[in-house]
Order: sequence, then structure tokens, then C-alpha cells
Amino acid sequence: MAQDKHQLITDQIVDLFEKVDAGDWHQPWSTSAGIPRNGRTGNNYRGVNVLTLWGTALVNGYSTNEWYTYRQAQKEGGQVRKGESGVKICYLGKFKKTIETDDGEEEERTIRFLKTSTVFNRDQIDGLEPLDIPAHQLSEEERIGQAEAFVKNTGARIEEGSPHAAYSPAKDRVTMPDFGHFESPEAYYTTLLHELGHWTGHPTRLDRDMSGRFGDDKYAAEELVAELTSAFLSAELGLEADLKDPARYLKSWIRILKEDKHAIFTASRKAQDAAEFLSDLQPAQEQDAA
Repeated sequence: MAQDKHQLITDQIVDLFEKVDAGDWHQPWSTSAGIPRNGRTGNNYRGVNVLTLWGTALVNGYSTNEWYTYRQAQKEGGQVRKGESGVKICYLGKFKKTIETDDGEEEERTIRFLKTSTVFNRDQIDGLEPLDIPAHQLSEEERIGQAEAFVKNTGARIEEGSPHAAYSPAKDRVTMPDFGHFESPEAYYTTLLHELGHWTGHPTRLDRDMSGRFGDDKYAAEELVAELTSAFLSAELGLEADLKDPARYLKSWIRILKEDKHAIFTASRKAQDAAEFLSDLQPAQEQDAA
């Protein structure tokens, strides 16, 4: 029987969520190392693969965000150590197929399907060249300044002084507690990025279904999209995202993912779209710097 690849990837993500104690929430991934990338091509991974690789690195204590297939490691002069286990990532394959239409004409169509590949972290591989670490690392002040500029460039209506962080679709407005109410500047900006994730769902932007009410699955699903949007952008901006509030939604997320093997793919795709929408609002020079 062919392996259900959607179920395989979903099970990996559910396993990460289930390792989390809802009473002591922390994300089952880390954004501090940035977006995971392929060590041979230098390309960043996207969508659900980002979550899988973040979580795997955190659970196993890996120190890098670089990943290789077995063959890629060999081509780089490395060798995966005996006994090491890789992690499955997914990507879209495609092929051409000629079909007969209702009017009897032949038409060539592109058929897309999900494929999986096994990758290993650099820490699992011997013989690779030393990791090239940039000479200049952004200071905390520089990272916070970069985050503030990113937020301002979105043009979103943001008002402080509220008891809660929230986005109102009806008013198209983000409200935030005062800056000083947060444990750290990073906590403020990761929370604000979460609310900006919701902001992208407005009908004049990405037009997501925002009709959910607190406690139902639609609401929890939108919260997951916003949470992932914040995580993706925090990694790009060098912020450590560790939001406390999502513990309220953790059980709903697990239930949604268990009931629908496509749910995490949908949520991560929508979050990727939201993050890219916000990034596209940045001036070209600043976008390149991020």
C-alpha cells in the first residue's frame, strides 16, 4: 500500500504538539536560528517543512538550521553518521497527462502530487566544511529597530493602550497593550506580528474566513495561521518567538490536525502567504536586509 504522505507529515507535527505541556506553553519549535535552509543549495524551506525542521532541531538539540539529503551530504564531502535518523519533508512533484475532454478533444494537463524526501541536520553529518558564520551579528537594538521598521512599513492601523492584543476585522484595526506591559521588546513585536497575521486576512487583502468565534475550530485554525505567520517573520527578523497565549488553542489544534490530515498544510500555506504579503509591503532595500 502506498504511504499516505499527508498523514505522515501531519503525524510528525502532531507529535511535536503533543510533546508540549499546555499548562507550560512554549512553541515546539525555535525561531532563533532563522528559517531552515538546504545546506547544498542555500534555498530556504517553506511552509510545513519549516515547522517540521524547527521542531526536529529543537527536540534533538541540533545547533544549526542546515539540512541535507543523504546524497547531498556525500556530494559536499560529508557522510551521515551510522545510526542517525532523518526527518521527512515534502514537496510537490508533477507530470504531464493527456486526457479526453467532454467534447472529445485531447488536452494535456499538469498533475501535481505530494512527494517526500528524508533530510539530515548538519550536526548528524561528518566531514563537511566548517559552517560559514557571518562576521556581523545584529545586536538586540538593531533587531528591534528592524522589527519596528517592518511593522511601520505595513501601514496597518495600530493603537496601543488596550488591555489585550487583538485584531478587529470590522474596524480593520490592531490594538495592543502598552509597550511597557510586555516582558521584553521581542515579546511585544512577536505578539504584534501575530496580530498583523490576522490583519492580512481582511477582505481587502488575502480575504481569509474570519468568521470563527472563540472556542470553535474556525477560530482556532485562524489562530494557528497567525501564530505561524509570527513565527516565520520572527525568524526572518532575528526575533525569538515564544508566545504564551496559544496554550488556550493547543488542544483544538491537535484535534483539528488529527481530524484533517490536510489542515497543517492549509494553515502553513496561509501563514506563508501572510508572511510574504507583509514582506512585500517593505521597501526593496529593507526587504533585502531582512
